[in-house]
Amino acid sequence: MTRAQLADAVATALAAACPSSVARLRGSLAAGTADAFSDIDVEWLVPDRLVPACVADVRAVLDRVRPVAAVRTSPDFFHSAQRRLLFVRFAGVPLF
Repeated sequence: MTRAQLADAVATALAAACPSSVARLRGSLAAGTADAFSDIDVEWLVPDRLVPACVADVRAVLDRVRPVAAVRTSPDFFHSAQRRLLFVRFAGVPLF
């Protein structure tokens, strides 16, 4: 699976996992300026009331796309009821 295919699969899986949510590519992949060192940035907008449940399920959702090695939450949004910043590392997918 190419990086572009993985990015599309992630966005599709996230959008399908939560009713009324939207997932879209951001950053260099979305802009068409990605290079060999670019990561995959996906914005996932979910209804406010569903944020906790969607975040709790994100690893299981992404494991169906490709096995997940790690999920880390940025502490910047620990006290926010509506926002999270997640970093996902897929097993067998090199960082670069």
